[in-house]
Amino acid sequence: MTLHHFTHPAWLGEDFWLSGESPGRLAAWVEIVVGRLASRCRNWVTVNEINVMGMGAYLLGMFPPGRSLAIGDMTRAFDNLLAAHVRAYDLIHRLQPDATVTTNNTSVSVYEVDRMLVDLLLARGAGIARHDIADYIVERRRSWYASLPPPDGVERFLRRMGRRVAATPLDSFRTTLDAVWSSPHVRTLDVIGIDYYDPVASHHVRLPGARTAGGRSWTPGRELWDDRVDPAGFARYCGANATGGLDVWMVENGICNRVRRGRSYPRLDGWDRLRYLSENLASMVGALDRGVPVGAYYHWTLVDNYEWGSYEPRFGIHGVDRERGGRVLDTDAMGADAAGAYRTIIQGLRSGDRSVLDVIAP
Repeated sequence: MTLHHFTHPAWLGEDFWLSGESPGRLAAWVEIVVGRLASRCRNWVTVNEINVMGMGAYLLGMFPPGRSLAIGDMTRAFDNLLAAHVRAYDLIHRLQPDATVTTNNTSVSVYEVDRMLVDLLLARGAGIARHDIADYIVERRRSWYASLPPPDGVERFLRRMGRRVAATPLDSFRTTLDAVWSSPHVRTLDVIGIDYYDPVASHHVRLPGARTAGGRSWTPGRELWDDRVDPAGFARYCGANATGGLDVWMVENGICNRVRRGRSYPRLDGWDRLRYLSENLASMVGALDRGVPVGAYYHWTLVDNYEWGSYEPRFGIHGVDRERGGRVLDTDAMGADAAGAYRTIIQGLRSGDRSVLDVIAP
């Protein structure tokens, strides 16, 4: 169960996560929800995609308040969001000691807007003194980039820009560090939760007017249904995040296609959900064989839903016919039995039959 997924009551204001009161406000909510639902749930995500929350609101202008390139505000939001996670972690374990608690960044190749946030939460448990945080971040950045493929020119530029977020971590993340070092728990993550789509930052930058499913895209970024698919990267990012002796949980993983005014468009790259499931899960099994501690896989998502401002992006293994009463379909939005394929793969792997990982024809 996820306790905060991007939205909060309007009366808290669009700049809620810039307020020093936000960690306490979230803690009050968490205490109510966990108190009511702990008998039905043991696995908790405190805040969904902390990195996307901060970037969407203050770097990319996609979320309220819609400001772009406000690096200082983004860093401040990160600071309060991380502190809110720590407060929530402590509360959940007080109410439910056997709970598993995490937060899930979406995987991004730029260190400062992904893995750095996790490293701040893990620093104390790694034996790092608070006054050594800056050196620790430098070393963790080096290790992160060593685990990823060499960058192209755009990627190198984005990585240089990312360093502005961590220029003075002792000052920029003071609220987080206060929360981490005052927690009764040396480590405030039970597992490392990640979401994997297309993590390479430079892939999401392209000129307006590019061809896309159903026409042309006039945005300066890549559409969700054009995200590049890289099953090998699935295992790579699981491995890159497997530090501190913690299991890695794949909290979200899925592929998008477009439905506009009731018409479903195939992806331009030819990928469908059946092949995506089989190849990504095969990559996960390969990672497990190599000793990467992948502890869970959750697919995004069960049914098509509201995604990033509209119902055009479809991620569900079950489609939803929104033009004719919102009926949940037996197939996905591309007409394939994705749910059946997923079920077959799960049952096969549980029984030790890896042949189910062969590409399942539509």
